[in-house]
Amino acid sequence: MSKAKNTIVLGLAGLTAAASVLVGTTAGAPEAAAQVAAGDYTYTTFTQTQVGSVPSSSRAVVRGNTLLSYPTIPFGKPIPMHIYPTAQGGYIEMHGTRFVLNRQGHGRYAGPAYMDGKLIGRNTLVPRHR
Repeated sequence: MSKAKNTIVLGLAGLTAAASVLVGTTAGAPEAAAQVAAGDYTYTTFTQTQVGSVPSSSRAVVRGNTLLSYPTIPFGKPIPMHIYPTAQGGYIEMHGTRFVLNRQGHGRYAGPAYMDGKLIGRNTLVPRHR
């Protein structure tokens, strides 16, 4: 390829990439089609501390891209959390913390929890059987 053609091709590629950023898409990248399946779950987080892992569990319901976590205290209001779908399941962003929910099989989800980019623990979402 001549130097002039090479410059034109690289320029067009750069314009395409810039346009993709402005529009909010990436050329050739598929959309995240998977999501966390709707249903009743037990949601557990395991936070690392200086003395070990501290678990915290609650009843949870997933409807669409929302996880409702029901506190264990009486008359506590459910806490809605938006689930951002990914190819592996999804993640929740809340107060600077990201809770990753990767599909594990048998309707279960699990993944790491990060605060400000630092690993602080893990979490699970396990189907409840009635």
